[in-house]
Amino acid sequence: KRVASSKARPPIFLESDIGRGMFDLGWETKLSMGVERYCAALEGAAVSDLPSEQELSTIDIPTLILAWRSDVQHPVETAEMLRATLPNAELHVAKSWAEIEDFPRRMHEFL
Repeated sequence: KRVASSKARPPIFLESDIGRGMFDLGWETKLSMGVERYCAALEGAAVSDLPSEQELSTIDIPTLILAWRSDVQHPVETAEMLRATLPNAELHVAKSWAEIEDFPRRMHEFL
């Protein structure tokens, strides 16, 4: 709880009550698994990596990539690299909370 309360809320989450609530819910969910399990998950993610760009370039199925600028755990630069590397990918970078709320519609249309 101390860690969650010290985290700065990304600007995109401050645009609405829903955004602020989702940020808080995200931390509650992460920490509900227990600090040790959460830290182990982060350590696993830190030592994991995406396949090489050469390997990614062989994936030719339609791929929808959704991102937003203030997501520090999933940098936009990674989304942009995936878009440039995957031959059949579509990227949308949300610029507001309203655009994040529109992700389900985008996913539905994509599928």
